[in-house]
Amino acid sequence: MTAAAAAAPTAPDLERRCAPVRTLWAHLQARDWLTARAMVNFAADALADGRVHSVVEVTQAAQRFFANSRFRFDAALRIVEVEEYWATVESPPAWRSAAAIGAYQHTAAETSA
Repeated sequence: MTAAAAAAPTAPDLERRCAPVRTLWAHLQARDWLTARAMVNFAADALADGRVHSVVEVTQAAQRFFANSRFRFDAALRIVEVEEYWATVESPPAWRSAAAIGAYQHTAAETSA
């Protein structure tokens, strides 16, 4: 059976996969690098079925960031891959405003309905 044809993970299996992600973020937040490193298997060749998605807010000084991360695991539930995208919390630039890109805009009547 190929990875694409594999059955979707069950709810208990998904929770088992979420637990190490939560734990990893807790160790990273605590700056516990050795424990965090022990949770990650960078040498893995085969990927486990299923992924976990996390969204973490990071505040540093006056700035806010969000990390969107997707995790894959090996059979021992060690993290074998992280795909991560970071975003800052700020107003969009002028070139990306609804008026500039011709996007749909709500009217006052629509927003009050």
